[in-house]
Amino acid sequence: MSVADRLLRFTPRAEQDIRNLLLETRRQWGAEQRTVYRRKLYGAFSVILSNPEIGRSREDLGPAIRSRLAERHVIYYEILPDAILILRVMHIRMHPPSSFDDLMLEDAD
Repeated sequence: MSVADRLLRFTPRAEQDIRNLLLETRRQWGAEQRTVYRRKLYGAFSVILSNPEIGRSREDLGPAIRSRLAERHVIYYEILPDAILILRVMHIRMHPPSSFDDLMLEDAD
């Protein structure tokens, strides 16, 4: 499958991360800044989708995990044969989990 045919998928946890960070952005800085941040975040997802290898390899977190900085958040993802799976989107001050295995099992349901 070519890179152009890949889909962008999100674990339920990543979807929750995105909702929470956008709600917090709106609460602290207003609706306009939330819109700006959302655009930047989804721009980062688009860059990852078009160039999956751009992220840093995170073998310490799992055999196929990569990460990419997006403003003040780190996007953790996995390259699958047919998709890019966004595992988590975490603030740079947060420590990633020691493993993403539970998220991958969650996504398989």
